[in-house]
Amino acid sequence: MKRPLPPVRIALPGLRRLASRAVLLALSACSGVIDNSEQPVTVFTEPAGAYCVLSRSGATVGVISTSPGLLHVEKSKSHISVRCSKALHEDGTAVLAASRRDLTIGQIVVKGPIGLAFDAGTGATHEYPSSITVFLAPLLFESAERRDRHYARQKTRVARDATAAIARIEKNCAEPLTRLCESKIDAVKAARDAGIDNLEAKRLRAKIGRG
Repeated sequence: MKRPLPPVRIALPGLRRLASRAVLLALSACSGVIDNSEQPVTVFTEPAGAYCVLSRSGATVGVISTSPGLLHVEKSKSHISVRCSKALHEDGTAVLAASRRDLTIGQIVVKGPIGLAFDAGTGATHEYPSSITVFLAPLLFESAERRDRHYARQKTRVARDATAAIARIEKNCAEPLTRLCESKIDAVKAARDAGIDNLEAKRLRAKIGRG
């Protein structure tokens, strides 16, 4: 008569540890997504005290009743349009451009493939600038000199901000510059040139007088 085979013992504690670790990794990846799905953005205006509306793809994502103000916006691949208004001033507009953020090795290890795929689906792989300044020109200038000084300051500010943005991109990029970094720099330059052209058009339209 054959002896019965001894029962097979399964090391459940080991399996439990493996399962627990897998769950923790998945949860940590998801928590990273939750933590990174939004970001703060500060809106400044010159002059201050403006009412600003932020919209994306035709939908309002936030309102600032009196600038400067801070909003938490959901990250996305789509740009955010900013329109600000103030009494006795022209409306001012600007764009918060979404750009793909560069992940560090640490972020890749912590998030893992689940977290990275989740981020890509939610738009969390992109980010917006942390702040933006919207210029509102007076409806009327007392003199041509005041008008020209006003717009010269704004043009200088646009050029300075663009130079600082390019410097940050170059600092965070490896040598030689990758295509992604070059495209970011090109986008900053294009926005700078468009901003200066827009300011010049406003200068030419500006009215002079004492009201």
